[in-house]
Amino acid sequence: MARRRKIQSGPLGLIEDIDNPPLSLAGPLIEQAEEYLRVPGGVRAGDPLVLSDEQFELLWAWYSVTPDGRRFVHNRKLMVRMSKGWAKSPLGAVDAFNNLVGDVVPDGLDAYGRPVGRPHPAPWYQIAATALDQSDNLFMQLYAMLRESPAIDDLKLDVGLTRIRCWGKLGEGIVPVTSEGATREGQPITGAAKEETQLWFPSNGGVKLSNYIDDNRTKSAGGFARVLELYNAFVPGTGSVAERNEAKLGKGRGSGILHVAREATVPAEDMELMRKPKFVREQLAHAYGSAAIERGGWIDLDGVTQEIVEANDDEMPAKIRKFFNVPWADTEDGLDGKRWAELVKPGAQLAKGNVIALGFDGSDVGDATALYACRWPDWCVFKIKVWERPLDENGMPIKGVWKVPRSEVMAEVRAACRLYKVVRGYFDDSGWQSEIDELTAEFGQSVMRFPHRQDNRIGPAAERWTTMIVEKTLCHDGDDVLPRHAANARKVTIGKVGLSKWWRPARKLDSLPIDALSAAISAVHALGDAVAHGEVAETPAPATARSVPDQPGTTSNVFRPSDRLKL
Repeated sequence: MARRRKIQSGPLGLIEDIDNPPLSLAGPLIEQAEEYLRVPGGVRAGDPLVLSDEQFELLWAWYSVTPDGRRFVHNRKLMVRMSKGWAKSPLGAVDAFNNLVGDVVPDGLDAYGRPVGRPHPAPWYQIAATALDQSDNLFMQLYAMLRESPAIDDLKLDVGLTRIRCWGKLGEGIVPVTSEGATREGQPITGAAKEETQLWFPSNGGVKLSNYIDDNRTKSAGGFARVLELYNAFVPGTGSVAERNEAKLGKGRGSGILHVAREATVPAEDMELMRKPKFVREQLAHAYGSAAIERGGWIDLDGVTQEIVEANDDEMPAKIRKFFNVPWADTEDGLDGKRWAELVKPGAQLAKGNVIALGFDGSDVGDATALYACRWPDWCVFKIKVWERPLDENGMPIKGVWKVPRSEVMAEVRAACRLYKVVRGYFDDSGWQSEIDELTAEFGQSVMRFPHRQDNRIGPAAERWTTMIVEKTLCHDGDDVLPRHAANARKVTIGKVGLSKWWRPARKLDSLPIDALSAAISAVHALGDAVAHGEVAETPAPATARSVPDQPGTTSNVFRPSDRLKL
């Protein structure tokens, strides 16, 4: 039998009292896993699997049960976001193996008050990913852990490349599934592991697959089916399953969910520290914990440190996500999603008579159209309305011809000009020249042409936007469209490279909308120019800004941010 081990209080902080740990089914399940599973690769391939103290602690918490021993405390999901190489996949492999052969169904307490479990008579455990090579990462690890194991004879296992079953039991066993296959709705699974959910998006079917698995979990008799979600840090604003589910936790919708994520510290105000080996290694030691070689693990922190300190600037965001385990936007992204999330103003709403500036970016066929506002004096950004191609039931844009409802857009602009005190409005006139001229004649400078194609217009507007986000002098209403559009955008420097901080938002892919970002940038700049022109009450503005001229084509007095900012 595998060695017995006294439970320890690990740095994950999931077990508070080592002398009185929570009731859990984990003890015999971990012993069985360590007895039968083998290290799948590397210099220790074929040796008996030995879980790290942190993995042991995490599994103890995951299998903890209620005082009567009849239900799991965390009866829905385990979400694990850890650094690349920390060994998240082996956790999934152990859980799948336990589901197949272990006593994983809570069955009360024995005569000594200890929790007991019973095996599932018909296990059906899905290892899910959006592509087969992702699901293979976990499934093939489990296959390698079992192919030379005495479990094949002792536990009567059928270990195949596409399915692992237990002879004498009903159920489908352990199977890999992907979003590329047939619909998964309605399958009564007994457990599942989602791999790499930072890469699950609406566009690759990941959101749909995730919803199916979560819904199918509820069909399990007795409610004992649970789901693991294993992932690395995500790119903020991309709408991945990992990001969506962490956002739900932040809104208090995490009942029955155990979430574990240990992050290093990113020196956002002094990124030069990311070039200092001593600082980087200290942070990695915290992030990797007992997975580091010097703590009995397998991660070479010195090697990872060199990967980070020698990375190019454009490579650094990915290094931060992978190794520091911190959600971090790419350098070229049109919006730093992490910083933007910190600027949300809970409960912010526009009220009749508020002083605002408007920003507009429009299209005609296929693309989106967006109308945003920025309010004085709190510089809060609001979505007025966004029109974009509707989505189908799978979360994908509908195909075929779709046109922006121009009359509806015009009505919305008119309504905003009448409901609020609009001191300025900057409207990109591409494809909307006649409508904008009509609105200008009606509302004056509340609707002004602001062609984004002109560098001397969009350049200083984008620079002001970046400066105010860095200085934390903007806030916003928490609208979810703008981050999504911003994730589709990249920054393109305009002006003299190396000297100019001007940029324009450009699409990463032609099919992806960025209009909400462009409209919001325009609204903020319009308010900045209104302040500079004395068109609002005298109140200190959050960023020094001199106006650009009212008429396009001239270039005097453009906004310059402080030279001290490292943008």
